[in-house]
Amino acid sequence: MKNTRRLLLGSGLLLCAPVFAEHLQLEEMSVVADSEKAAGLSLYEHHQAGSRLGLSAMDIPASVAIVSGEDIAEKGDFSGLSALTRAAGFAANASPGNGGSATSVRGFAGHSSVVSTYDGNRLYVGSGTVSFPADTWAIDRIEVLRGPGSVIHGVGAIGATVNYVPKKPRFEQSQRELDISAGSFGLRRFALGLGGAANERLAYRVDAVDHRSNGYVDRADERRQALAASVLFQASERLGLQFAVDVADTDAAPYWGTPLVN
Repeated sequence: MKNTRRLLLGSGLLLCAPVFAEHLQLEEMSVVADSEKAAGLSLYEHHQAGSRLGLSAMDIPASVAIVSGEDIAEKGDFSGLSALTRAAGFAANASPGNGGSATSVRGFAGHSSVVSTYDGNRLYVGSGTVSFPADTWAIDRIEVLRGPGSVIHGVGAIGATVNYVPKKPRFEQSQRELDISAGSFGLRRFALGLGGAANERLAYRVDAVDHRSNGYVDRADERRQALAASVLFQASERLGLQFAVDVADTDAAPYWGTPLVN
């Protein structure tokens, strides 16, 4: 008798299932995102530090990342070190002896094992010091490659590779940027950026910045000035010639962490 009841109950559930499914109609939902406005991790941008083949970060089988210019501006990172340490795995290892720009990555520290490049051109270390670029105003983005990169960038790239990509001339639209900042520790900053097309074959870009601060300790005033100018001559559809000059003058007190009188 019990087995018969169980059989009848199971048959009733099977008969009710199609009826219940007819009443349970889920509303169709469509989600659309603009990939250009929602850049996210910049996975589809060209990554010069990780490949010379024009691959995006998504297509490179390595630990790579991009710190975009928008992120640098939103977070107020005026120095290359403060912007670079936003990337996961990078910690500051700066001191006056290494230009205030050294980092530690994956257990490797200093410019002898973390290679710096500027627009793909390697900045060779002089006496353990690299002090360029001095300011992020002329930087479009920062590309990082965690781990060995000696195949691409030569000997010494054992910890990581950092590529600073400067702002470049563009024909698409004119650019006019202005930054006037003031803050704690006597921060005073004025920056100007201009760019655009002079004609169908010639484009230009000019960036200048004057940054002054009283520093975060006594007698540690900081002043830096930077100028970046570039001209692009598009000779043909497949040939473009770019001429660029970058100048930086930095004056910072050599604070080593030990307070001294006078």
